[in-house]
Amino acid sequence: WFLANYKNITRMEFKKLVKGFEVEDDNGKKIGKVDFNINDGLMRITHTEVDAEYKGKGIAKELVRTAVEYARHKGLKIKPLCSAAAYILRSEEYKDILE
Repeated sequence: WFLANYKNITRMEFKKLVKGFEVEDDNGKKIGKVDFNINDGLMRITHTEVDAEYKGKGIAKELVRTAVEYARHKGLKIKPLCSAAAYILRSEEYKDILE
């Protein structure tokens, strides 16, 4: 019914706009990830997650650092929207890349 209101639109397609990085253990089990989206030169880190078994081992920090390296390589600024990324990025070494 929605598309019927728009004569120039005949098809709508869902696309996943979230990008990120994942880390796996030696057995191939996903143990952590950082999700972000990029728009207008800004990376918004939306979610950081680490499996309970691996928490406290620096994995979230490494995931966020990987996102920062990617953002720097692409010339992006970062806005952390999740609390874990905001906590990690409060360090002085990231001041230059934060929005």
